[in-house]
Amino acid sequence: MPVVHTDIPNQHYRRIRDRYKENALIVDASSNQGDIDFKIMRSRGVVAGWFRVSVGDDFLDLKRGQYFRDAQAVGMPQGDYLVILPWIPAKKQMDFYYTNRPTGDKRPELPTVLDNEINKKSIRVKINRKKYEWQYKKVAAGEITERLLQCAEIIRKRDGRDPLHYTFADFLANRMEVTEEVKQLKLWYAHYRVNFPGQRSDGKNYLEMAGYGKGDWLMWQCLADGDDQGPYFGSGAHGLDISIYKGNAAKFRLDFGLGENSTPAPEPGPATDDDVIHIPTVRVCQDWLGKLIVPE
Repeated sequence: MPVVHTDIPNQHYRRIRDRYKENALIVDASSNQGDIDFKIMRSRGVVAGWFRVSVGDDFLDLKRGQYFRDAQAVGMPQGDYLVILPWIPAKKQMDFYYTNRPTGDKRPELPTVLDNEINKKSIRVKINRKKYEWQYKKVAAGEITERLLQCAEIIRKRDGRDPLHYTFADFLANRMEVTEEVKQLKLWYAHYRVNFPGQRSDGKNYLEMAGYGKGDWLMWQCLADGDDQGPYFGSGAHGLDISIYKGNAAKFRLDFGLGENSTPAPEPGPATDDDVIHIPTVRVCQDWLGKLIVPE
């Protein structure tokens, strides 16, 4: 049954928007959102978008090219995001991304985002001589941090600018090691059904638990799949990730080098042989959670 677009936002979005009425809205989307009407999205106040390109070294999002063209057609600034998997070498993941991003050798308009939210992989465990079962094996917090920083360094060398770090509240506080190097990456923070990022019912704050200050975030993803705001923003699916930027639309353009008086980011540096692992073929998996199985 197709999604019917609506002009009426729900109460949860209204509550967030009333509290942050001066802040710019940001979207991120993947093939899960289906076709998107970017004219509607821009009319709702979304100033920019990031769209998924890849997961690990084995999955391409088949909607990224369409989103790239459609967002360009309405003048929406955009960037890439890629989901990193901590058990796969950084060079393999990053070469896969660079081989397949829509802008090719030219970096995207906005900095690339490293989506860091996976801490367990599927393994096949032998029960007896004939039977196996699939189980999850957790990845150590230090390995997650190490892979994040390795991927960030490759982007820094290839594109001449730092990536953004996307993760969610509990993951940042409890599932990875937050080092000073991690805190140098600008944070895109996912935390839902709260009035402000990091909020906990016991009065503590997830951001402070992770070693950040309460205001140490650049973007706050406050609406997600369960908030059912896709139809209001022109998405072909009910679920859609909407974020609050820490500033208004004019500040967003200046901060990301899009305004007339802003300072542009440095030009990308050349790739070297040490930066690249060449992957001769690309295999597209429709359901990456089911297909990315790593044997023990």
